[in-house]
Amino acid sequence: MNGDNLLDIVVSAHVFAKDHLQINLSESNWLYVNTGTNELPVFSFQQRDFLQREMIDVGDNAVPAFMDTDGDGDLDLVVGQMNTGGELTGSLTYFQNIGTRSAPAFKLITDDYLNFRAHGFYNIKPQFYDANGDGKPDLVFSATSSQDQVTRLYVLYNKASSGLDVSGQSPVPIAFDMLFTENVHMTDVDMDGLPDLIVGRTNGSLQYWHNDGPAGSFNLNVGEADYLGFGPSVERQSLTIHAADVTDDGRTDLLVGDQYGRVTVISDFRESNGDVLIINTIDVYDPITETYSTRNLGGRIWPAAARLFEGSPQIVAVGTLMGGISILRSDGGLPPSPELRLMVYPNPARISDGITIWTDRQVEVQLVSMLGQELTTPVVLEPFVDHKLPLPRVASGLYLLRVTEGGRNYTRRLVIF
Repeated sequence: MNGDNLLDIVVSAHVFAKDHLQINLSESNWLYVNTGTNELPVFSFQQRDFLQREMIDVGDNAVPAFMDTDGDGDLDLVVGQMNTGGELTGSLTYFQNIGTRSAPAFKLITDDYLNFRAHGFYNIKPQFYDANGDGKPDLVFSATSSQDQVTRLYVLYNKASSGLDVSGQSPVPIAFDMLFTENVHMTDVDMDGLPDLIVGRTNGSLQYWHNDGPAGSFNLNVGEADYLGFGPSVERQSLTIHAADVTDDGRTDLLVGDQYGRVTVISDFRESNGDVLIINTIDVYDPITETYSTRNLGGRIWPAAARLFEGSPQIVAVGTLMGGISILRSDGGLPPSPELRLMVYPNPARISDGITIWTDRQVEVQLVSMLGQELTTPVVLEPFVDHKLPLPRVASGLYLLRVTEGGRNYTRRLVIF
């Protein structure tokens, strides 16, 4: 494991999930380094979190939520958890985005964000949503109290006009009954300006709870017990839910995660009903078989969508029962390619109409003559977006589009008339 040509040992716990809260699954890969020889090994304990130290691993029940918490214009990551290893309380882990809006890079800042452990909660599932209609995303979460073992829905109201500031207040409980394993997602289902709830119940059903208001308050009543046709079923329990426009068509979709590690998308869920649903399973590309297939992403999962890459479709972050997070990024239905994918149309192109360019990665584009004369200034194009570019007034003929990506240069012939 350390490159010294000696065989080491990695030992992992033979458990899939906690059977009691004292187990610390974030330190479950124990590394023993061989300080002897391969013929006469001597194994010395090295660390408890081999590989886990280099990745996001909060132990178990990783529930991701994205928000620009520091007000710098890009999305940061907050992850809920079941509990801190060996303790009866959990917290929120905070990863600051130190990259850019088109190239995110997350840095672990603290495993006790907002001093959350002091509240005495575990089984923490966060979400950012404007709960009181003041235009600021609040911290909404469900959690179980370590004092009375009751699971409730709470909110911490955001006081900041930019970023997140929930200082000087205690979590405010929302009057709503839920069980330990159930999942709640806050969104405005009926578009009346008030936050409603979609609930994944232990019996496998989805419920829609309507907020009768008034604004700034919660007066919740069952709007539909078997929402979108998801009634009680022995084949599913405590579905997880997240509302977002993951197809970039201007309509809100519903991500649904199950205990088999699968994510499905209900397209335009507000206009759907239990009889006519457009449901698509998110398939994951396998570079070995070069095929897409439905995969178990880690047992019980919690999906969350976010636009991490500016100009690209929203990613789907999937938190898992085992404490890790997978990031699923749309590739437009085509397998990832080591070569640049670029579309330029129409070609031939009329000067007055211009051209449209689509690419699968960020590129710099410039129009040049066949002799290499620069006819336009370089333009940076973001991926997965149709970019409409005007053409300069040049004589009819054959020209070249010079495309630069990652230090590599490409050219595309373009006929202009």
